[in-house]
Amino acid sequence: MAINVFEENGKYTWQVYVNIRSKVNQRIRKQGRASGEAETEEKAKVDALKAERKLIQLKTEEVKNFESKGITWEEVLEKYEMYFKKYPKKNCGFSTLRDTMSRLRNWTSSWNKISACEINRGDVRAVFAKLEEKEKRIKYRKYLKTNINEVFVWGIEERLILGILDSPAKNHEISGSDSEARPLIMNKPQLKDLISKAYKVEHDWRDIWYFVSQTGLRSQEANGFRESDLDLVSIEEAREIENKILSAPKGERARLNLSFGKITIQRQWRPRTKDFGSLKAGYWRSVPVNRSLYWWLIEQIKTADFGSDEYGRRLLPRFSKWDRGEQASELRNFCELYGFESIVFHTLRACFATQLLASGAKAPIVMKICGWKDWKTMMRYIRLAGVDESGATEDLDFPNPLEMTQKPKVDLSNVIDLFERK
Repeated sequence: MAINVFEENGKYTWQVYVNIRSKVNQRIRKQGRASGEAETEEKAKVDALKAERKLIQLKTEEVKNFESKGITWEEVLEKYEMYFKKYPKKNCGFSTLRDTMSRLRNWTSSWNKISACEINRGDVRAVFAKLEEKEKRIKYRKYLKTNINEVFVWGIEERLILGILDSPAKNHEISGSDSEARPLIMNKPQLKDLISKAYKVEHDWRDIWYFVSQTGLRSQEANGFRESDLDLVSIEEAREIENKILSAPKGERARLNLSFGKITIQRQWRPRTKDFGSLKAGYWRSVPVNRSLYWWLIEQIKTADFGSDEYGRRLLPRFSKWDRGEQASELRNFCELYGFESIVFHTLRACFATQLLASGAKAPIVMKICGWKDWKTMMRYIRLAGVDESGATEDLDFPNPLEMTQKPKVDLSNVIDLFERK
């Protein structure tokens, strides 16, 4: 607060400045100015003091009014992020929190300067209208609704959002179809054709696509794969195992429980932070090495020249596109160029899972190998593989309609022609 009095053209001019800051929330601040003229210096000082008192009273009331409403939405988001960085949620890593905050700040920026308690259902409808206009998927819109609700509930519990009992987005209805789209998938012959073509034309990404199709790794898990993650049997043992497998009937090979070794998956590349972090599920896992992959890995160990880092030697090439998380476009472009059905990188992982299931692997084993914690996700791949439905309709034993409508054939070989003419 400040009072200034100065003389100009025989008159005394006074100016008052007031700055009132909340003791509850330092960000709440109200400022005011006033000025006037007087015939004498003494009168100017008296008028300035009166104006100062009025401004202090007015701005103090405004501050109290803002305090009663709680903090702005922008401040709630900031405190929410700081809290969960310090006390992370279970099964919610740094990248998930970062994506959540990015989503919230992007779509609710129009609420930033509004007291959180004053955000109403109309404000919520306006946000989701923008999402529909941008043709955001229903799943994305549901994520945002959940995020908004979580922030409001947390803010109310922490007494940061005052005067309301629940989120204004709680009863907002998400319009649109909630039907699950069938994921892109390739059967075994189609996948073999794609990989064969990639090697025939010597595509730069061929080793990566083959490796992922044989391990089911997520893209950035494969980016984090190193030679030190391998635990392979010796070549002599591999030849013995191979002979046993090849001599057994196809349906019995998996039951032999023979192993060429395993790959331990324990890190993944994070394109946004440009470093390696823990896996999506939060724990390491192992992937068994099959016969084809074993001999390919042996050759890679001999010939790979892709450099190394603190985690060990790379057996897969490194591309800037991969590091930036743009691997899907490379595979899509290849498919379009050579006439394959357009698929994304993640389809290779889906193919791995469905082929394992179709070959007789138990769902819990596939779930463990692929690193899924959610049974709902696993069920999608079970449906794609069709293993639950296989053979279920055979017991109906209903006759073919064509057979039902055909007249029975009569053997006429022993019938005498009564009208035969001599």
